[in-house]
Amino acid sequence: MQTEKKLTGYPSIDKPWLKYYPDFLINQERIITTLNSRLRTAWKSDETIINYYDTHITAKEFFERTDSIAKSLCALGIKEGDSIAVSLESVPEFLELFLACELIGCSVKNFIEPVDIAIELIESCSASVYITHDYISKNDVQEIYDKTHINNVILVPPLFSATNKGKIRENIQTAIDERYTEKSFDSRNIMWDVFLEKGSSTNIESPQKDDNILFSAFTSGTSGKPKEVMHSTKTIMGEINQLTLFPSHDKGKDTWLLTIAPPSLVAVVVALMFYPLIDGKILILDPFCKLEDLDLEMMHYEPTCWGMSPLFFNPILESNRIPEDYDMSYFKLFGFGSEPLAIKFIERVQAFLDKHNCKAPFSSGYGQSEGGSGFTVCMGIEMIASGSAGMPYIDTVISIFEPGTTNELTYGQIGEVCKSGPGIMVGYSDPEKTKEVLKKHEDGQLWLHTGDTGYMSPDGLLFVLGRTGIKIYPDKTIYPIGIENKVMTYPGIKEPIVIAGVDKEHSGYETPYLFVIPERNQDKVALQNGLKKHLESILAPEEQPREIFIIDEKPVSHFKTDRRALQTTYGLI
Repeated sequence: MQTEKKLTGYPSIDKPWLKYYPDFLINQERIITTLNSRLRTAWKSDETIINYYDTHITAKEFFERTDSIAKSLCALGIKEGDSIAVSLESVPEFLELFLACELIGCSVKNFIEPVDIAIELIESCSASVYITHDYISKNDVQEIYDKTHINNVILVPPLFSATNKGKIRENIQTAIDERYTEKSFDSRNIMWDVFLEKGSSTNIESPQKDDNILFSAFTSGTSGKPKEVMHSTKTIMGEINQLTLFPSHDKGKDTWLLTIAPPSLVAVVVALMFYPLIDGKILILDPFCKLEDLDLEMMHYEPTCWGMSPLFFNPILESNRIPEDYDMSYFKLFGFGSEPLAIKFIERVQAFLDKHNCKAPFSSGYGQSEGGSGFTVCMGIEMIASGSAGMPYIDTVISIFEPGTTNELTYGQIGEVCKSGPGIMVGYSDPEKTKEVLKKHEDGQLWLHTGDTGYMSPDGLLFVLGRTGIKIYPDKTIYPIGIENKVMTYPGIKEPIVIAGVDKEHSGYETPYLFVIPERNQDKVALQNGLKKHLESILAPEEQPREIFIIDEKPVSHFKTDRRALQTTYGLI
């Protein structure tokens, strides 16, 4: 650990969070290599690398298929610098395709969107090949051929890699069957098994550049129009290297569960797929379970590690299928990401884990797609309950800047959260948008301006207050997370959501609106009236919501609360 030193007042210089890391890790050389090289070195050929619905896929099988995919893409004319449009769930074929694209030097643009949006995205990358699941409808396939430059739609059966079909449980098979409508039999379609044979006599041409775009993903759009975020092998490995400094002590024994989160998200691909594999954890892929069946999946697989969105844990908290004496001591790591956690929710989760003998450290973090996924790690209930987003990753520098400038602020001052260091995206597909968020500062470093508001403590802990504050007339700024934590003190509330609405009486200003999802069997009218009186006694005048809406469920985009959808639906913008 670094010894305490006198602070200059500027986090980017002091890096006070380094005191939490041992010196040998701080000084350890970071080697940037390819995903293929790192993985092929990490796993022996006979070791199980993926568990896909109880079919155990060995490293030999996995990498042989990766090579076959690369050859088949080359046979179709795909070359370095090309893009491939993809709409796949978190199936083994996605990982194999991803690695195959790295071998060639082309990029994966994965999205799970309705066909009208998919067509727009396909056209934006000038792709000639579209890879999706075989349950895509006949009409959707026809529209893609009619309205894009796609020459071939390659169809992947959802259970292609699940060779042990007899072990597919009823809830999974039902969930898959429900996705099928009228199949497309267009002659231009290529089934996955036929595609894999196309490259049998083709050689892979290695890329000439080492900084090709490898992965494009789209931001959630919950705070604005979705933007295409582009990452290379270098930016992805820069992030993963910070996560794998403490290698798994039980290589090939620890398991990492990935359920319904799709690989159209940077965090899923980087932190929930390739990080555990590179760290020696067997990846359990379970993409077709339903949200309400996550309790069944957890009890079936009993993973040692599970990272998820807070949205995923509610079905587990509310499950009546988990026995009272069910033992969850098999967990070694349990954590959340994607959006801030309310203190009451954290307490409910911790009480549940304690009840079921889960000794795993409870963790969360903060990050963005533009920065490679995670920026910070927050370990332990005490640190999380304090409202902190945690300490920056070991090679990551985070500081707070005066919004719209490169003027660094000191500890405790509220401003824009910015990041420097490994993992920062290559850029957006729109160069002008890139210039708005990636800026070289006076220290010569490239900084990502996140648009989030927060502050840094002298102990090196980051506190994130939200995307933006709510600007209250005449001179106040309030932050949703603080109000939401106060709202949660009232009984009968499952989740509060505070959003900004236009202040129609004062141009250029906003006012808070409160949306509440009640717990089961609550009298909504009584809850609304009682809550209103309660808030009048505990909130400052500027924090009082203009209106309280009781809703049964919230809109979600990319497994995060879609605040913009609430603003639009209720006419608040």
